[in-house]
Amino acid sequence: MHTPIRSWLIVLPAVLATPPVAPAQTFHGFAGGAGGLAGGVIYHSPVVFTGQASIGRRISPRIEIRFDGFADRWDGGPQDVLCLNDALPQECHPPTSVAGFAGNGVVSMTEPAPGLQLYLIGGVGAYYFNLSHGSDDELALGVSGGIGCAVPAGHGSRVILEARYHHMVDSRSWLPDIVPVTLGIQF
Repeated sequence: MHTPIRSWLIVLPAVLATPPVAPAQTFHGFAGGAGGLAGGVIYHSPVVFTGQASIGRRISPRIEIRFDGFADRWDGGPQDVLCLNDALPQECHPPTSVAGFAGNGVVSMTEPAPGLQLYLIGGVGAYYFNLSHGSDDELALGVSGGIGCAVPAGHGSRVILEARYHHMVDSRSWLPDIVPVTLGIQF
């Protein structure tokens, strides 16, 4: 049986082991930030705190493949939400955190140069929601898209600022979409 996870396990090492085609081929990064929630549940206190670790490979001067592991945390609970799926607030049990892994494509919108680089990012991933009040946790499939900018910071590193929208493509309408803005460094 052919599964997406098996495909990624084959593709990731192959991509990271390919011969160089542009400077600073393989990169790692860390980012943190804040954002909000959208989608199936409306939160009255929608501040989301985000942490992210990345590994990627530049496969041409304008195209990168990047894999992100991330964790988001926010305040939530029946007293903080209004469920949009006709459930009573005490029956909603909204999530209070999510951990995920996503595979992304990054396309530069500007010519490779020593200055500011603008880029688009999009991908697909798995999102593990930790639900409040002892309910069963949920695993969901999602897609994401966004825009970012990168500025060289010396010695092959760069500072990145990125805004993304993570949409859950799952049928459970009460799972929120996540909208983080992160600031980080890649080296």
